[in-house]
Amino acid sequence: MRAPPARRAQRGFTLIEVLVALALMALVSLISWRGLASVSSARDWIESQAEDTDAIVRSLGQLGRDGELSY
Repeated sequence: MRAPPARRAQRGFTLIEVLVALALMALVSLISWRGLASVSSARDWIESQAEDTDAIVRSLGQLGRDGELSY
């Protein structure tokens, strides 16, 4: 009697491997999304602070010019 022929190894991914890869991709996407949202809110805060700083500089400049013209 002969032994049955050995099956060649099948190529491809199992369902579990695909689901694990999909879950990892979703996790990386979520982390990236949160990071981008954080950067966006930080940019908005910095822009508002820059506007406030510009207003203060303009006010101080005007105050300085007013002081120079008063003498």
